[in-house]
Amino acid sequence: VVAMPVGYVLAPVVIRLVAGQAFLPSIGLFRWLLPAAVGATFSAMMSSQWIGRRMLWHASALTIVTGVISVGFDLVLIPRYGTQGAVVSTLVTYGIATLASAAMAIWVDRQVSALEHGVGS
Repeated sequence: VVAMPVGYVLAPVVIRLVAGQAFLPSIGLFRWLLPAAVGATFSAMMSSQWIGRRMLWHASALTIVTGVISVGFDLVLIPRYGTQGAVVSTLVTYGIATLASAAMAIWVDRQVSALEHGVGS
């Protein structure tokens, strides 16, 4: 989250240095994709939690469903809107994955809390 504004501001300089002048038109796309970094980081961080809690099937199902959603959005949006469609597909897909991971985290927290308080034993 802290890197997002830095990336936004430094995008013209970094893209020019890393990829060259020809890639300067991609600055806008790069800036729009920055929020996806939050979703990607959250998904990567939480995957070890799900595996450690023996929820590999849950995590795998979430990954597969997210992939199917991404491909579906890509097939619909990219032919019609090009790179902007790809950006929207990425943001929506990571948004859905983040919400699903957050819902799983809340569910796990409630299960642990119930066990700690002797509910359902």
